[in-house]
Amino acid sequence: MPPDETAPLQRQIPSLWNLFISFAIVSAFGFGGTLAWARRMAVDERRWMTPAEFNEVFSLCQFLPGPNVGNFAAVFGARVRGVLGAVCAAAGLIAPALLLMIILGALYARFGEIEILRRALGGVSIAAAGLIFGTAGRMAQPLLQEKHWQAPILALAATVVVGVLRVPLWWALAILLPVAFVVSWSRAR
Repeated sequence: MPPDETAPLQRQIPSLWNLFISFAIVSAFGFGGTLAWARRMAVDERRWMTPAEFNEVFSLCQFLPGPNVGNFAAVFGARVRGVLGAVCAAAGLIAPALLLMIILGALYARFGEIEILRRALGGVSIAAAGLIFGTAGRMAQPLLQEKHWQAPILALAATVVVGVLRVPLWWALAILLPVAFVVSWSRAR
């Protein structure tokens, strides 16, 4: 059973080694995408962040160039341990995945034409999509708990604009970001 998300956080600052190991575990077990695993580690297990804090930091990382979870590891590491924390968290996230991808890439180059392997990889993609939907739902909880109708409407608008209408991401950002800033600013007043 997951811990109560309203319970007080530990607020223990992780050591550099703990940052490296925690993000290495996220990387090693993050099949189908590491976002779900990173959130689980930082919010549910280690309780280093609240769900709302995770959403705030991850939303920043969405807009930075580069891989979102890699950005998250660096930003979170820097937040708690400075530059060395960013390096340790990012290295922990990258090292196991890099090693695993080198090994799997070599195996795929050798055995990639085997039909059962192709079907297995199709099943993995379905599981990955499920992880993305599940994590999106968990990330939406703090927005819905605030009882502000604007947040779910903006999230739905972004989903429709990008996912259904297939508007290019840059155009969607150009349209939705100013609206989101105005909504957020008006709520803060």
